[in-house]
Amino acid sequence: MLLVPQWEFASFKYAACLDDNLSNDYLQWSGPSQAIQYMASRVMAAGQVLPITSPAPNATWTLDFWGPALQCDDVPETKRNQIFTNIWNSYDIDDPRDPASYSFLSWVPWSVSDYREHRNYTWDSSNPTPYLPFMFDFVELYDGVNYGVVNRVPKIGPASSPVSTSGPLSLFIAILPGTQKVSIMKVYPGRNVAGIREAYKYIEYSPSKNASVSGKCDYRTISHLSDAFPNCTRAPENIAAIAFEDATLLHCDLVNTSYSAEFQYRNGQQDIQLRPNKLHGSPVVNGSAQFYGPTEMSPEVTDCGSLRVIPPANASDDDGAPPDVWKDCGYDSSALNLLSYQGIMAAFNQMILGSSQRKYDGGTDTNTTIMRTVLANTEELAFMRDWSTSHAPGDAANAFQGLTGEELLGARGALKSTLEELFQNYTISLLAEPYFQPNFSSAFAPPQSANVSLPTYQTVYSYNHSTLWIAYGLSILFSALAAIVGIVVIILGGASYSNQFSTVVRVAKTGELDVDIVDRKSDGFGRDPLPDYLEHARLDMWGHRGKADLDNPQAQGSNKGMSMQEVVEVQSIEDEGLVSGSGDQNAALMHQCER
Repeated sequence: MLLVPQWEFASFKYAACLDDNLSNDYLQWSGPSQAIQYMASRVMAAGQVLPITSPAPNATWTLDFWGPALQCDDVPETKRNQIFTNIWNSYDIDDPRDPASYSFLSWVPWSVSDYREHRNYTWDSSNPTPYLPFMFDFVELYDGVNYGVVNRVPKIGPASSPVSTSGPLSLFIAILPGTQKVSIMKVYPGRNVAGIREAYKYIEYSPSKNASVSGKCDYRTISHLSDAFPNCTRAPENIAAIAFEDATLLHCDLVNTSYSAEFQYRNGQQDIQLRPNKLHGSPVVNGSAQFYGPTEMSPEVTDCGSLRVIPPANASDDDGAPPDVWKDCGYDSSALNLLSYQGIMAAFNQMILGSSQRKYDGGTDTNTTIMRTVLANTEELAFMRDWSTSHAPGDAANAFQGLTGEELLGARGALKSTLEELFQNYTISLLAEPYFQPNFSSAFAPPQSANVSLPTYQTVYSYNHSTLWIAYGLSILFSALAAIVGIVVIILGGASYSNQFSTVVRVAKTGELDVDIVDRKSDGFGRDPLPDYLEHARLDMWGHRGKADLDNPQAQGSNKGMSMQEVVEVQSIEDEGLVSGSGDQNAALMHQCER
């Protein structure tokens, strides 16, 4: 049993400090902690599990736990049409900004706190469409002195909260490449009879990215994507449907599921396999903005630790829950877990939420950081990444060849699977931060140690038998042949010879030159180059020719020795052990060297 990194979600480490609402007897959710926001940015930028400390370089262990998981699916057709219609109608703005169509939009469902930010909006628990990104109404804006109609804004949204605290912890992502074909234009022909400056809006349609404008239609709000548009010239009447073709719309829910995590370290290299035991069918986590705990308005519990989740039925009740709920001292582990899950989800969402709008003049208006994450390398977001890598329009881009990096389109696959995998890596990486490690004095802390296997790895060599036999067999064969040839030569020669120094001296001692060396101090030591008078000198090998040859003038005339040029040939023969003996054999060999 060894101490290993573990998850602990029944803590306050993942959520920012709860606000003490002085007007009520509850604590208010205030967002994710700084630590979890930093962790989310690290993991989502790297796209992989951060290094986790192991108790040993070689170790293996398994942990089973309950934790958060992200489950993403395509939005059904009916809800898909509602959302896209809602986005299209949001272009019907009446403010000085130039309209721009969304290429990317991510939001969370509306919460009570989001509605309370707007004076004329109230939470309707029966609202069937809290998942729509925009809400429409005429809103009175504050002009700095009092409330008055200083401008009419027919929409609000998306919701400003990083998570929904009045329903499921959900995330919506819409990717709309078709909006590159449609531009919402606006002109101001004048003012109406009331003196209000009104804008005339119309739609420009381009069938391709680099094509010139081919047509236009008058702008209008719609009730369905298939609605026709008036006054269309060289443009299809169902232009709204074209704007949302090839679109991706995902709905992701945070669920509480059971995990089995297997950790394996070999020579310090980590390999972690995290398997959800039950992802589909796991309960969806519902957020909460209000928690009961010790506050100045609830003195009964100020002397003890307490935290409860406000019952969902009282989520919009400022009077809070019945007294018998918060009078009981003690922590509800589910409330602590919910705080942690909301903080983890909020930090993850903050890296995705926002929008990117492609303006009619080719510019972009972006207030999302998703392109700073590995999600930018998915297939669906590839067209947005191209915006930042295109340095010149049209044919002028040829002038920049070789100056930009290679394209990595779809390097991480589909957005849906990448989101789920990224959240899983994010969950695992929580073990890499010591701040998130359990305080084992807590009543909710997990077991302090786990069963860890410490295997010992040794080097094992594996060879191919045929390769070994070929290599060693050829070496043995050629060595044996060399030995056999040497034995045969010794038998045929009748003696063996060596290249020892004494052998060389004995052979050299028997030779004489037929020319006297003039300067023994310089020429006698064998310095280069060879003197001209010694070039044709003859070398007589006494031991090779024998005494009888010296006494026979005829033999001396016919065997005048070797020239110095032929000494090299003799030396090569001596190196082979053929001219270092005596007697008839050596004499016969010497005759082969004489002219």
